[in-house]
Amino acid sequence: MLININQKDKRLLRVIRDYGCLFLCFAYVSPLKFEGDAGCNQLNSIFLDAINSNIISGDLNKDGDYDDAGEAEVLDHNRLARLFNLDVVYDGIHHDAIREIPENVKYVFGMYFWKGSHFVVLDKNKNVVFDPLVDSNTVKYGTLKTTRWYY
Repeated sequence: MLININQKDKRLLRVIRDYGCLFLCFAYVSPLKFEGDAGCNQLNSIFLDAINSNIISGDLNKDGDYDDAGEAEVLDHNRLARLFNLDVVYDGIHHDAIREIPENVKYVFGMYFWKGSHFVVLDKNKNVVFDPLVDSNTVKYGTLKTTRWYY
């Protein structure tokens, strides 16, 4: 659960602010509470632990940023979910946005695309319930392309 923290929060690592939308979707649905400086520090720590554990890809070419192909990507959704104390299993499929979401799905993360991709948390009717960037242009002007289902 995120309390007054979003992807624009300057207390978060730059890589989370730039590329951490999917990561923050996990934090939003987590039973853990992330609030204030302590919550941001905890999120930063989880992100770095995930990189060190090969759950999230790091700076692959060691150039000091995470803007190259394959960098800052979630490699293991199930292990990342466990870091957030979530008891879910990812089915590993990028479902087309038009597919109906089964009743037994616990969480749905949607990938919108406009000038780039951006992840949000959706309800079962595909309404946005959490946008890590808060009212992002990608959600406003973009299109829901795929959904990720967690059982």
